[in-house]
Amino acid sequence: MAIRSTAWKEIKVHEAAREQAITIAILEFIPMEQHDAVTQRMEDVTRAYYDSIGLGEAYRQMEAMN
Repeated sequence: MAIRSTAWKEIKVHEAAREQAITIAILEFIPMEQHDAVTQRMEDVTRAYYDSIGLGEAYRQMEAMN
C-alpha cells in the first residue's frame, strides 16, 4: 500500500518536531560551548544511519529540500 504525499509530509513534520525536542532536551545537559559540536555529531550519525539502511540518497534529497 502506497502512502499518500500528504501523509509523508505530515510524518516529516512530526519527525522534525520530535528531533528538535530531543535535541533541546539533550543540549540542556551539555555546556553551551559544546552545542555546535554535539549538533554536528548528531547530524553525522543520522546521515550514517540512513546510509546503513540504504536510504542515504533519500535522506540527502530531503536535507536539500530544507
